Amino acid sequence: MNLAHRLRSFMLPVVLLALAPTLACADAVWQTRPYEVVIAIDTTASGLTPLQRERLAEEVVQRVRNRLPGFWRVHAAEDDATPIDKRFDVTVSASGSGYHITASEHDETLASPRDEVTARAADAADLAERVFTAALATFRPIALLTRDPNDAGRVTLEYRAAERAPESGVGVAAPGTLLLPYRRKLDREGQVLSSEPIPWTYLIAQPAPEEGEVAAKVISHTRRPFVARTGGRVEQLAMAAPIDPSRRTRLRLHAHDNPATPLPGYEVNIAPPGESALRPLGLTGDDGTVLLPAGGEVWMAHVRCGSIAVASIPVAAGIAEAVDVPLVDERSRLRAELEVTSLREELIDTVARRKILGERIRRLAEAESFDAAKALLSEFDALPGMSDFTRRLDSVQRGAKAPHPMAKARLEKLFEQTRAVVSTSLDARESRELSILIDRARQAASARVPESSTSSPTEPATQGG
Repeated sequence: MNLAHRLRSFMLPVVLLALAPTLACADAVWQTRPYEVVIAIDTTASGLTPLQRERLAEEVVQRVRNRLPGFWRVHAAEDDATPIDKRFDVTVSASGSGYHITASEHDETLASPRDEVTARAADAADLAERVFTAALATFRPIALLTRDPNDAGRVTLEYRAAERAPESGVGVAAPGTLLLPYRRKLDREGQVLSSEPIPWTYLIAQPAPEEGEVAAKVISHTRRPFVARTGGRVEQLAMAAPIDPSRRTRLRLHAHDNPATPLPGYEVNIAPPGESALRPLGLTGDDGTVLLPAGGEVWMAHVRCGSIAVASIPVAAGIAEAVDVPLVDERSRLRAELEVTSLREELIDTVARRKILGERIRRLAEAESFDAAKALLSEFDALPGMSDFTRRLDSVQRGAKAPHPMAKARLEKLFEQTRAVVSTSLDARESRELSILIDRARQAASARVPESSTSSPTEPATQGG
């Protein structure tokens, strides 16, 4: 069966290029094995004749064979004998005086998210070149990654078919490219059991040295997100992330035990990895979200719930519409903290007023203005005391419920610390001590003997007296 005949059996299409996933860690020819790929071209809305469609498919295949020999190996869509690594879906549609092309890559190895590339062709003669370059633009190479035993922030990369890659550099990620790491499990026959991204971990491709290992910088929420060595049934792989710099990504915080429960009121600040200067994004809204900056960068998101830092995680903008972050639901503690903060502010004000009144009372007692001192003492006694603040604190604590052990422990610590502040800030004996001070000053004044103001010097005797 010739290629043209096989292409007619597709729903409008062509299929080329694919990659066979066998046990890569045990495969000694990882760097020489070509990608097994399929390219399916949908020309339903193109207005091309059947002959033009067949010719388009043949010319695209020919370009692959001429420009990527040994790097991509062409397969038809119905070829079930060879496991496919990459599938490129290309749509060609008539648009005004030319053609509109949309291409996207689906990686069968990692089932990662994908993005679209668009292009235009002026006429049918230009279609094959535009389709080929659009498919190539969506291609993301795959690399085996190995943790650097001497540097937890670095991994080395071994790219698939690197020795057969064209000199254009399409076989490796460009320096600065954001890579997503994956952990893939296989069975004894090398068939994929599961493939999942390593959570909250990103790689940044580093410039390739003239000699030596190709490396990437690690950005993660933990110091060691990768195992030191992979077993015969586990692979650690990396692939470029499909970033759209114009896409605005929302960071969504939700309860870890119920993704449907948003976490509003959490404060989010961001900073580039390794930097301490924070950029505030504000508080999460009623839906638990806050908008990340556009640009496709990786940020460290520092999340606070009230006065407590609850998470510091890397997040990448531009990959998906939303990044979900499961956290402990501490809204009860947040509400309690707001009430306790208000109580503490009132406590500070009360302590300041008591100090001012106490000092004035002492001065009046020294000046023997006892009635004025007693009046201020009554004002002093009217201020909230330790029992008042303790009673209010008990009421707040009874209304604060936290089912999660961590949130419960933080709540208990909050009330314990506040009780300690109340007990050390307010002394119930102070009013009695001021009253005693006034009474003693009054008694001292009453007992004091005034100097005589009526005595006069002895008059001298008169003559003849």
